[in-house]
Amino acid sequence: MKKLVYILFFLCSFANVFSQHDVPPSKDEIIVPDSLDSKTGIYNVVDEMPEFPGGTKEMYMYIKTNLKYPVDAKEQGKEGKMYIKFVVDIYGKVKDPIILRSVGFPSLDMEALRIVNNMPLWKAGKQRGKEVPVYYILPINFKL
Repeated sequence: MKKLVYILFFLCSFANVFSQHDVPPSKDEIIVPDSLDSKTGIYNVVDEMPEFPGGTKEMYMYIKTNLKYPVDAKEQGKEGKMYIKFVVDIYGKVKDPIILRSVGFPSLDMEALRIVNNMPLWKAGKQRGKEVPVYYILPINFKL
């Protein structure tokens, strides 16, 4: 009889454990970790990403208007797409551009860096309503 009581107690305990359901957290309780690079203190993605004055269309118009295709690259028929990574700081200033993927021709690299370094102030990125530094990756297409 004692064994039967223990077995029933044991089974009832397991039934109680397995019958509990997790209640999903409410929308307000969900915490999404910031995409903060802990080494640099610069964000990769934020609530409000940095924006060129006038938006993306104006940014590409700025590039098209200010791009001076290098003579040596033009003579050799060099073209292609490159990617530049830079930081838009809390004041909207473009800083520390680096080439992530080059076209493989130094004068094109230098021209892309010149264009990015001379950009006007951007609208700074925001995380939780506060301006923060944010990485931005910009593709630049060199086409003859």
